[in-house]
Amino acid sequence: MNFSDKLKKHRKELGLSQEELSYELNVSRQAVSKWENDQGYPETEKLLLLSNLFSVSLDYLLKEEPNFSYEENEKGYYANKETVYFFLESKKRHSKKIALGVSTIIISTVFPLFFGDSIGTTLLLCGVALGVGILVLSAFAPKQYTELDEQPLVFDPAFLREFKLTAQQRRKRYGLQIVFGIVLIIISVAILSALEDIFFIQGDNISALIPMAASISVYIFIVSSSALDAEKIIAMNEDYLKEKNDPNNWIFSCGMTLAAMVFVASGLSEGLWHIAWIIFPITAVICTVIVKIRNPK
Repeated sequence: MNFSDKLKKHRKELGLSQEELSYELNVSRQAVSKWENDQGYPETEKLLLLSNLFSVSLDYLLKEEPNFSYEENEKGYYANKETVYFFLESKKRHSKKIALGVSTIIISTVFPLFFGDSIGTTLLLCGVALGVGILVLSAFAPKQYTELDEQPLVFDPAFLREFKLTAQQRRKRYGLQIVFGIVLIIISVAILSALEDIFFIQGDNISALIPMAASISVYIFIVSSSALDAEKIIAMNEDYLKEKNDPNNWIFSCGMTLAAMVFVASGLSEGLWHIAWIIFPITAVICTVIVKIRNPK
């Protein structure tokens, strides 16, 4: 894929005509047409504008990628190396926002344990509102590289082999991070039990240990799981598309919605904010079991 192919490809991805792109670059439409017909290159200033407009590097625009051209892409959306890594980075940023929102909600449950009822509840509601606000903003944020999420993908074979090799190493790291998050909750429960049953140390401050550990664990779990899923889109694209279209996906959506309703209801009616968060992992396990029963394969 040479410069003319890349220019044509990214212009169409943005939904721009040659005339609209020429307006963005302050050049004539004929100039854009010549570039797309491989009859010359823009000057450096225009290349910089194209780099910013397409969110790609100059090196990617100018470096020719042999053995694969835009016209050959008949079976799916062609994703080059740079597009893939920009996509993975955007997924990571999005997952961190979601993780921050959920962790903020969980950590807010410790406020009633440290402060009085009125102040603690006020801080709790403020924390929950902040967490929900972060989640809502991340949900409505503009999505980038949606083509990679929705279409069958085609890659340069050499790049895909290299990516799969490095992805195996990253999967091990993400797996260890998830295990660490789970172990962190188990250890916090064990420490709490030891303090209360062996050392007879009790109090709300001690009880706050579990939701604090849970907020850290959930953050790690969401970010690491999202990274695993994003890399699966690239390394095992066909399997990913089958799972995405799985008719059982509604089970998790409904389950987590009900869990959120139970969490809020139990917190507001009984003041169980500091322990009600456990409904989320329990719901995830139940939903997983239901899916496996419905679809053993």
